[in-house]
Amino acid sequence: MCPGFTQWFLPDVPSSRTGQAASSSKHGRLSTGRRAHLHTSHRVTRARSARRRSRLAAADGPSNDQDNHHRRGVVILDGRPVDSRRYGIDWKQIRDGASFSGDARDVHSYYSYGKPVLAVADSRVVAARDGLPDNIPGHGESFHPAVPMTLETVAGNTITLDLGGSQFAYYLHLQPGSLRVKAGDRVRRGQVIAHIGASGDAREPHLHFEVTTSSKILAGEGVPYLTDRYRSKSASDDGHIELRTRELPLDNSVVVFGEGLGK
Repeated sequence: MCPGFTQWFLPDVPSSRTGQAASSSKHGRLSTGRRAHLHTSHRVTRARSARRRSRLAAADGPSNDQDNHHRRGVVILDGRPVDSRRYGIDWKQIRDGASFSGDARDVHSYYSYGKPVLAVADSRVVAARDGLPDNIPGHGESFHPAVPMTLETVAGNTITLDLGGSQFAYYLHLQPGSLRVKAGDRVRRGQVIAHIGASGDAREPHLHFEVTTSSKILAGEGVPYLTDRYRSKSASDDGHIELRTRELPLDNSVVVFGEGLGK
């Protein structure tokens, strides 16, 4: 949980792997779309999932897996190694364990595509980039990005929110033409600011969300955050979905946000 450490919607997470983080002296507020609360190590934010009762896979969420491209996503900027993605999550809506139905090369086949993206906190927009096209979905050798991948295009269409306390929320790979805000705008928690797309380095539609210490994309250190309340289960567990409180969803958790979580 150290900001100085250097390094970008599946299973029931045991209590020894809760990913809980300590809070610091400042508190504010974070989100993705159904009601939940997220806490960064410095701030507190209310989150909502994009759709009621939808199940979200926390793909490439926090873990030490050697193939986790967020955890291992060290880049060198200005001669300094950084990993803004260290606690990032690729949120994908899933049904019956799959992220799409139909033609795998059509973005509209993916359950996440076009779903609303909500502001995690009352905050100020410090950057908003639009105009990059969606990719045709594909993985491995079948992935051919719509534009050449550079540090300027890898994140696709993006929005950055200043949460205060030197923390910034990033939304990546947004749908072209869907951004509803511009730099300098003030947004309210829960406000729709864009829609999920497949721009930049997205192999399929999803929302990459992260919190970092810099307003410059990729340049900050990723910081952890906690979700107040959500339900989660293991992809390999046939049991019921259990209530989780004040935890950070870990890699491949299946997460459900929504009202009535305590019932």
